[in-house]
Amino acid sequence: MWPGTVPSLLFFEGLKTQWRRGAIGKFTGPIGLDYTAAWHDLQMQPGLTDEQRQTLWSDMKIMEEAAVNAIRGLCRG
Repeated sequence: MWPGTVPSLLFFEGLKTQWRRGAIGKFTGPIGLDYTAAWHDLQMQPGLTDEQRQTLWSDMKIMEEAAVNAIRGLCRG
């Protein structure tokens, strides 16, 4: 893991209880993060610049999409 990715990974990991669940077609399970809770958590991070917050938010969305795709792939078997 590159040191520059650690803040984004820790932010994403901190959102592990903030997943929304639902159904999309035959898939039932996590469909994405609760952005209201994620945004609030991001705003509570001390000492971040606006640029750092934007980076964390963008990285979170990339990891969210990858996680949802991975989970859906596991469910398909």
